[in-house]
Amino acid sequence: MFYLFKNGKCESLCEDKERLEELITEDDKDEVILENESWLNPSDLSVVDGKIQIREIVQTPTEIKSVELAALESEYKVKLNALKDSLATASLADDADTIAELKAEYADLMKEYQGKLEAVSNG
Repeated sequence: MFYLFKNGKCESLCEDKERLEELITEDDKDEVILENESWLNPSDLSVVDGKIQIREIVQTPTEIKSVELAALESEYKVKLNALKDSLATASLADDADTIAELKAEYADLMKEYQGKLEAVSNG
């Protein structure tokens, strides 16, 4: 992968170096095209002394916990919505056995969710 840097910032990337060279104008004073074997996020890159520098993102424990809680919430929201849909269908069909099973499944899922929430919150 080739990366076009202008004024130390990654402006574009492409697998074809010639296409990047076409983006350089005569007015560009500080441009360089560098190659790296792997794909890198352009917003995390800069060039220093002719070498690609990758910006490291350091997350605080609070930020990490927040991301973990959001992922957990998203995961269980999908599961809970599926159960709610199934419960609505079973209710409309007056299927008492399925309703009882879904209520038990809901209770188990909420218990599991609460346990994981506590683990992330206290961890």
